[in-house]
Amino acid sequence: MLAFRASFSRSRSGLRTSCFALHVQKSEVNHLSTLKNWSGRLVSRGYQQSRNGGKQRRSNPYSFPRISDGAAVWGIVGINTAVFGLWISAQNNVNENPSLIRKMYQNFVVSWDNVFTANRWWTLITSAFSHADFSHFIINMLVFTSFGPPVAAMLGGNAFVLFYIGAGVASSAAHLMYTRYILPRLKRLRFYGDGGSRGASGAVTGISLLFALVWPTATVTLFFVVPLPAIFAVGGFVAYDLYRASTVTSGRIDTAGHLGGALYGVAYWAVRLRTKRRF
Repeated sequence: MLAFRASFSRSRSGLRTSCFALHVQKSEVNHLSTLKNWSGRLVSRGYQQSRNGGKQRRSNPYSFPRISDGAAVWGIVGINTAVFGLWISAQNNVNENPSLIRKMYQNFVVSWDNVFTANRWWTLITSAFSHADFSHFIINMLVFTSFGPPVAAMLGGNAFVLFYIGAGVASSAAHLMYTRYILPRLKRLRFYGDGGSRGASGAVTGISLLFALVWPTATVTLFFVVPLPAIFAVGGFVAYDLYRASTVTSGRIDTAGHLGGALYGVAYWAVRLRTKRRF
């Protein structure tokens, strides 16, 4: 993925530019209705039908309304699009209204100073809906809309939204820990300045890896030419991110953020899905 640094920003790529030609053959994913039975939903409807005496039972008066699978996927795309529009507006009006671009960096970029010095903890989440430029945005959304729909159909809309947010937070946390504690040691520096990070790719990596773990043999066509099992295609990108992070060859791509999202995907699969799979 093309990275972008405007003043001090580090971008999280989707699965990198080469993944622009990554396509999931959805005909291979044919267990969605079965998966819904064992995966469960993190958030249920306020009222659920009960067989206890044929009456309705109130399960949780504070639970959120159920979000459909499609609404979850395209709602996330919509939020990413809206935030990207704000970045474009801020960049185009930087001379007339410099406060707008400053506010965007303060509220949609995750960095050590933003989170721990200025107490802008919400940037752990908002940075996962924020993109540097058009290529950064379009590639992340392409990969997201390839892997997102089957994962959303499996988890349900509410759980999918929470998964995206959780993977985004894990990605942000990984970026902070890497730039603050690991990168200085790898570079043999006393301190390494954190310019900040933004991008949906940490969350997208978590979703992609969860897909690959649930459907490891599903065919993923790389560059629209090379068919590979999903576990090899997605796992290969994650392994490459690990290599680049450990050898400090990431450039301006936030490979640590990718790995944080990937770790969240693995943990979610191991804790919530692997022991429940029955097909």
